[in-house]
Amino acid sequence: MQSTSFRLISTIITLLLLLALLGVIGLAVRTTPAMTLGQVLGATPVTSTPRSRPTATSPDARATRTPPLAQEIALGPVAQVADGGFSFRPLPDYTLTFSDDSATLTAGSTSAPGQDALFSLRGGPVTRFITTSLPSPELPTILEAYAASYAQAHPVRVGAPQELTVDGVPALAADLTADEPGQVVVGRITLAQPEPGWLFVMVGTGLADRWQAELRQQYDALLASVRFLPLQATPTPTLGIVLAPTPTLPATATPQPSPTGTAAPLAPATPDTHWQIWSDGNVINDLALAGNTLWAATEGGFVAWNRASARAVKFTTRDGLAVNYATTVVNCPLPNLGVVFGHDHGLQLFDLQQGRWKTLDSNTSAMRSDRVVGLYCDLEGGLLWVVYADQGIDVFDAAANTWSAVPLPAQAQEAGALRDVVTVDEGQRYWLLAERGVIAVDGQTATLYNGQNSPLDTDQVTAMAVDGSGSVWLTTASTLYRFDGESWSSFGPEQLVVSGAPAGRLTDLAIAADGTMWLAWDQAEVCRFDPGTGRCLAFYRGESGMAAPPLTALEAGAGGQVYYATAGDGVSWFDGEGWHHWVSQAEPLLGNQVRAMTQQTDGTIWIATDLGVQSLNPDGSQTLQTFTRRDGTLPFDNIQVVHAADGGIWIGGQGRVSFYDGIAWADYGVNDGLLDGQVRAIAVDASQRVWFGTSAGLSILTGEAFFNLTRADNLPSDQITALATAGQVVWIGSQGGGLYRFQDNQLQVFNTANVQLPSDNITALALHQDGSLLIGTDRGLARFHEGRFSPIPDVSDTTVTALASTPRGEIWVGTADRGAFYFDGATWSPFPRDGRLPAPQVSALLVDQNGVVWIGSRRGGLLRYTP
Repeated sequence: MQSTSFRLISTIITLLLLLALLGVIGLAVRTTPAMTLGQVLGATPVTSTPRSRPTATSPDARATRTPPLAQEIALGPVAQVADGGFSFRPLPDYTLTFSDDSATLTAGSTSAPGQDALFSLRGGPVTRFITTSLPSPELPTILEAYAASYAQAHPVRVGAPQELTVDGVPALAADLTADEPGQVVVGRITLAQPEPGWLFVMVGTGLADRWQAELRQQYDALLASVRFLPLQATPTPTLGIVLAPTPTLPATATPQPSPTGTAAPLAPATPDTHWQIWSDGNVINDLALAGNTLWAATEGGFVAWNRASARAVKFTTRDGLAVNYATTVVNCPLPNLGVVFGHDHGLQLFDLQQGRWKTLDSNTSAMRSDRVVGLYCDLEGGLLWVVYADQGIDVFDAAANTWSAVPLPAQAQEAGALRDVVTVDEGQRYWLLAERGVIAVDGQTATLYNGQNSPLDTDQVTAMAVDGSGSVWLTTASTLYRFDGESWSSFGPEQLVVSGAPAGRLTDLAIAADGTMWLAWDQAEVCRFDPGTGRCLAFYRGESGMAAPPLTALEAGAGGQVYYATAGDGVSWFDGEGWHHWVSQAEPLLGNQVRAMTQQTDGTIWIATDLGVQSLNPDGSQTLQTFTRRDGTLPFDNIQVVHAADGGIWIGGQGRVSFYDGIAWADYGVNDGLLDGQVRAIAVDASQRVWFGTSAGLSILTGEAFFNLTRADNLPSDQITALATAGQVVWIGSQGGGLYRFQDNQLQVFNTANVQLPSDNITALALHQDGSLLIGTDRGLARFHEGRFSPIPDVSDTTVTALASTPRGEIWVGTADRGAFYFDGATWSPFPRDGRLPAPQVSALLVDQNGVVWIGSRRGGLLRYTP
């Protein structure tokens, strides 16, 4: 076995071999002063409540046992080791010593005679324990490598691994034996991974006679008291998640020293309540299996589900990600590669050596674009294929450490934008999935297959895969196809399912290890398909444990399992007997596309997203109400604006507005007089008239009747984009028509022809505390004050998407692609300086009554900043 360098509790292992010498025990005591149990009892007890565990079992789980608790042993009050991620109840009459991430119990003067016992508990990210990568992330590999490494240097024998659980988490334990002159020292080690990338280790040692008489029983009682804590910061996803180091990639296709890319630390950080990323990791785009971890590329971060414990860890821009979402993910266990995520800002990889997330893009490598839409790992060819939305395909050769562009056939122009790729024969042949059909490339020959020239029933192919024989499988919304290199076969819904045709569209497929296939429809319907018979061996929908639609992605496990992702309801997986549902219940945000935010006078905050509308208490710590179309509580979909008014809130969508008074919704539509356009802005004037800016003009609600203004009424443009009110004045922003001021029933028009506006495309409006008007356009920011329009040069040549002003005169500006800007009353600066917004596309801004700044993004959720 290869030599593996460990830092794993080396001091404790030394003690294991020399424990008979009392003076050596001091080596285990760290800089923290020793504490007796009496001192612990004098402290304020920490309440520890065992957490509920999901019922899902690991697909390859074997019989396990929980360490027996010796009821006659009285344990002390709960003690927490926060940085180690665990709590426990100490043994009586032991000296208790703490460090940041560990606790050590040693026999003291008040213990039974012998002074020959030690127990140590430690937890933390794997980078604290291990310095090199392992061939496998599983606990048996960790234990085996650990034992082999120390057996080379010390006369210690490690027994066979024994399975058990610690606080419901699968674990491994092994007995330890060391022969010392005149005595035998024995003990036990237990390892568990409560979170992906997080390790817990407990070691106990003592002289053999006392170990058998009482110490083993104490060890089991102590271990049974362990409870794993919810992590306060994201653990480092090393061992158990990434199978190999990430690439150091060159700047050109010629081998040369590699740039480092943009790397950000991923060690657990002290929680910073000033900065909070809110997102929903249950909205998933893609899945990838890597060892015991199921990775999810979501619209709200990267989520790692531990398959054994059913627990998830979410990584966000606060952990070093470039953006808070990913379109695709692949496990590519090639040299210098691992789990790779793709998004429209390049690739995201985890650097195992540095313990950092690395962003790879066109600025730090030879990648020709940042807009990644597809990834494919060709293990046989040793290649990572990267599909771009706008620049074709690049290939990274892991062995040569080089990038190269894949020439696109002429048919690619007719087929449209590429979305995916699969390869056959080590990349000698490959298939491209495009916007309008698929292209088969074999050497210099390329063939476009679409709904007009092939058996395909449409140009829109939804998924593609290659089986072990080299046959290519395709799905359209209704039909499964196979091309074996010479001929086509098709399987319609009536052939696939004997009874009860699927209600949805075929969305994805995955090849199973036994040669069967898994098919998935967007309405959360899943079939296990037998290519031999051309039928589904089993068809599942509406089963207990199946997540709600829409289904977005499918991933097959090696042991017959299958996993599917959804756009809002997490993950479900099938273990061969039943379905299990994994969903994060603690996500504070409904959806990840923030469209609008507002605050009522009572402090209640309202947020509209792509999935619905929610209200929160003033400090944002509690969701008060949630309205969605899925549960039937929201009057209509596609909410674009939310506005607080006296006694309730207004929301607007396509040809619909509705007012919520705290009890019920009052709905208004085209039949009531509202213009038939997308509602983009809402304002209430001093006369309590409600103004609706729509894509078809202005609708003004006066009591129960609407009064409308359009181009037919001489509006320069009826594409209304923004509204603001100041006393009897209503300011109106338009697309293409400039800025309008409505006062005393008169409409005045300001545009680039008569004032210094950067553009006639007005995108946002806000009133400043000095009485001026802030005007956002698609070419920067301007200010109207005391009759003069003045462009703001510090925020120019960018599309302003949102504006907010504070009573102290501060200004916040959101942009379409450059993040946010902040004016402190004297100077402008980008915000935040580290660029860690959920995404650079800001869609909404709110400064609440407490001065907290809420920055919503078009994707990835929102940043909540407390100055």
